[in-house]
Amino acid sequence: MKPKVPNQVLFIVHDFPPLGGGNVMRALKFIKYLPEFGWQPIVLTVDSKYYRPDLLDYALLEDLSTTTPVYRTRSLRKGYEQTTSVRRCAPSNNKARAGWLYKAEDWLVGGLRMDNFPGLRWLPYACAHARVVLDQAQRVDLIFTTSPPHDVHMIGLVLSKTYRLPWVADFRDGWMGTQMFVSPHPLRRWFDRTCERCVIYNATRIICATDPIANNFSQRYREARNKIHTLYNGFDPGDFEMHGPTSNDENTFCLAYVGSMGLPHRSPEFFLKAVRSLASKNKAFAQKCRIRFVGPVWHFDLTGMIHNFGVSSLCSAVGAVSHERAVHLMQQADVLLLFLNDHGFGSDSILTGKFGEYVAARKPILAMVPEGIAADFIRQYELGIVVSPNDVTGIEQALCELFYRWQREELRNPDVSQLLELFNRRRTTEKLARIFGEAILSSGV
Repeated sequence: MKPKVPNQVLFIVHDFPPLGGGNVMRALKFIKYLPEFGWQPIVLTVDSKYYRPDLLDYALLEDLSTTTPVYRTRSLRKGYEQTTSVRRCAPSNNKARAGWLYKAEDWLVGGLRMDNFPGLRWLPYACAHARVVLDQAQRVDLIFTTSPPHDVHMIGLVLSKTYRLPWVADFRDGWMGTQMFVSPHPLRRWFDRTCERCVIYNATRIICATDPIANNFSQRYREARNKIHTLYNGFDPGDFEMHGPTSNDENTFCLAYVGSMGLPHRSPEFFLKAVRSLASKNKAFAQKCRIRFVGPVWHFDLTGMIHNFGVSSLCSAVGAVSHERAVHLMQQADVLLLFLNDHGFGSDSILTGKFGEYVAARKPILAMVPEGIAADFIRQYELGIVVSPNDVTGIEQALCELFYRWQREELRNPDVSQLLELFNRRRTTEKLARIFGEAILSSGV
């Protein structure tokens, strides 16, 4: 009997290793485990030269099988930035025309938020190269796109129509149901709303990273609700088995935040105020507490903020590290920190990519988050303490309580046994493979 030939799926993903960070883990782990369930991935992504060099983590490439083809293409990003720089530096004899060009450029980049949507800048190259891949491949059975950036789904729409292939669209975050992705410019909002509608109605299956995202799509697109599924982000058991149980060997109360941080959505400002206040009242806390911020920082100076609040002796900004190191630092902490500012509608649907790894690390969580799915999980499964992100007094009280438990050796790790299956990347990939099979059957391919 001939061995069964695996189905082939074209993964179209903008953020992918060697880029590090939480954004790449979902697609990477799907690709790692899919061959176990009868699917051979083919990857189409951006050339690594378009990523920030300090965010690269080449060790992540070890999760890729040598039999997984990875195609990397150009993007308009660097070329556009160079063109902009040249135009602005070059003299012009036609001042009126030059001024018009600058205004048009500012409107396009700023008003329409083109700078925040790299998917559109990648779209022409991705579509062109995907067509080459699809024409040359012996067989591709399905197309998979994952966002953000949400514009990437338009590539899936074009290719699925052109090649009449089933297409699965994956949303790690909401789109028009989440304020952080909604442009202030009415034309951009109309464009995004139109694109979202096209994706939801034309994709064979929709996958969401949380139930609130799925519920939002189902409520706004009732005709499509039967094809919408939830697959949580999570942890790879292999990443945690590598280290085994870890604890803080030093005689310090160690807190760690592991993940990206940036304004306005993730800021430690109110937390640092609480740390400063408690340290001024409690000498033991000031002597024993050590706080690590691990991960890239966007749009603000974290080291400067720590200095300005006068807590440099307690806090350190570690910066971006390898994923292996990040997991080790999670397991080494006594308490893990979770930040999420309330940025308007859709905040309740966000469960950051690191949450599943926090669960696997089996450490208490101090969550400074708005009401929503993250707060619900932590309360329901007794994973830690939830405080409003702007409540300095509440954060200080929570810090004091956790420190008191640590001093008395009563700080217990949570029982996460009920959650390990839900957040296990291998199990999630098994469910994804079943959804792929349903997509093929429903499309009649």
